[in-house]
Amino acid sequence: MALGKVSVFAVKFCSATKSGAKYVTRGTKNLVKNHTPIGKRLRDGVHHAREAVKIKMDLPADPSAGMFERVKFLISEKGEQALINLQKDKQFVKLFEKYKAQRMSLKGPGQNFRRAKIKYEVRETVKSALKSGNPDLSKLNNERFIQEVIETLGVGPTKAAQIIADTPALVKQIEEKFGPKVVEALANTQKKCFPTRTIKQAQEVIDKAFPGQNIKIKQDFGTASIGETYLVTKPDGTEHVIKMIKNGVSKETLNMEENLLSRMAREFFDDPKVLSKYREQLRTVYSDWAKELNFVQEMKNNKLLAQGAKRFRVANITGISDDASCIIMDKANGIQMEKLMEMLKLHKANPAKFATKYAKEIETNPWLANPEKVAKELPSTLLKVFDEQFMFMKKGAQTVMHGDPHKGNFFITADKNGKLIPEFIDTGSCVTRTSAQIKDDINFFSNYFVGNSKGVAEYFVKQCPHRPFRTEYVVEKVAKDIKAEIFGKKHNVRKFNDVQAKINEILERHNLQLPPESTTAMKAQMQFFSNVSDAAKLTGQSIDIITLMKDIPQASLGMAKSGINPWSSVRDAFKFAFHNQKQAMGTAYQFTIKDVDKVLKSDGTLATVA
Repeated sequence: MALGKVSVFAVKFCSATKSGAKYVTRGTKNLVKNHTPIGKRLRDGVHHAREAVKIKMDLPADPSAGMFERVKFLISEKGEQALINLQKDKQFVKLFEKYKAQRMSLKGPGQNFRRAKIKYEVRETVKSALKSGNPDLSKLNNERFIQEVIETLGVGPTKAAQIIADTPALVKQIEEKFGPKVVEALANTQKKCFPTRTIKQAQEVIDKAFPGQNIKIKQDFGTASIGETYLVTKPDGTEHVIKMIKNGVSKETLNMEENLLSRMAREFFDDPKVLSKYREQLRTVYSDWAKELNFVQEMKNNKLLAQGAKRFRVANITGISDDASCIIMDKANGIQMEKLMEMLKLHKANPAKFATKYAKEIETNPWLANPEKVAKELPSTLLKVFDEQFMFMKKGAQTVMHGDPHKGNFFITADKNGKLIPEFIDTGSCVTRTSAQIKDDINFFSNYFVGNSKGVAEYFVKQCPHRPFRTEYVVEKVAKDIKAEIFGKKHNVRKFNDVQAKINEILERHNLQLPPESTTAMKAQMQFFSNVSDAAKLTGQSIDIITLMKDIPQASLGMAKSGINPWSSVRDAFKFAFHNQKQAMGTAYQFTIKDVDKVLKSDGTLATVA
């Protein structure tokens, strides 16, 4: 009986304690919110932010706007004369013939007839382009043929197609001007390029690379812009993946491609500064692509990226041939991110069709049986991986980030508890960052999230070559433009790629240009954020900035251990946010809005506010 009274008393006591705690919490919140200077400032900031978002949100300027008109103008004005000049240039013709012999005369599976036809159609297309300034693509009547044209032209055009396919604004313009078949061909270059070897030819390469090991090809496993892979089995029955460089791709052909494009550019760009900038960009991208040919470095990057990884995995490279022409690796687990996104989109549109179409994949990957859970967890999973690769120190006081983390370069799997885990492949290009660079990167993102134009300008100007004594002057000029054209308006700043393109445009306006190493690092960071944003759109989630903020202490500890003051990485953003509530809260508020792209009308106004 006494025990019953004690139990009743305990329940009442706990209930009273909870009520009291709630009362104290409400009182504390009220005190801070309404009766302290900082509370009032934050309250006013949120109020102004919500009102600003309700009234108007400007769309970022499309960096590709007018691109087709500019290209058409250049072709129509200079194309015919350019062709005449290039045909007279014996050195160019000799180089082109050599390139064509190595690159365009491949004897891949079933390609003899198609490649002959491609040469003819490309020639006719170029002629029509030079005459009218607008290519006649009427003969390129199916996406497979268009894709072959792109890939036959070289690594650069194939890479460009993959980049364009990942740029919605460009895709929309291309579809309007050239139709859906061209868009489909561009998208297909991301999913799988055409192989340059038959299975028999690939088996001969493997037998030569790994003599006496009796490794047999089971099936073609996928081809990218530079490498092609094959699923193989060893005598013990285990499955592995072997990667080799595509036929017709080498350092020599990449150099020839770059030199041909560089020479052609001279015919179209009269301004020496514009020509120099274009050639520098060519050098940067071809230098990055050449790294993918180096399997020795890819193996080193593979081990470095995997070292101490907590939130992701890396498909382990287990061997390399003596001549470094092939690498053998573990088969990546799970579903490629590109395919997983397609699967989840189908489930959202038609759950029954999803279950039927992907029954085999669900059986192999039981975690796929709950696609709603997968879609909900995917954004935070990817953001946590970004945080680890972007901010967490490894041995040697540096971080290591995958240099090309597009959706084709990682798979999604799950551990025994059903927790999603990305698994990366293609580690030929990785980005290493020192603790000082990490501090600068965190400083940039924290300033970006609160709309601190000067903080963002300092980050970019600091990396660009310029006269040191003009730094403050240049920062003020760049910051003024960033404020006027990005944060000063109510832009949708969650579109990271568009905003970065706009900032690059502003830098060029002030004769500034990011060096190649900074461009590569920024590209990798933006690819991660694009992946997170795309995943978030599946369920209308906002980007989980809280996850990013929770990981900063661990990053700060790593910086402190290497002698870098971690507080300095976020100090400027906090100071700006305290003194500029309306701007800071107006920018930060966007990252809390669910489905902002869905509710944003064409005129920039919001239909609803989440």
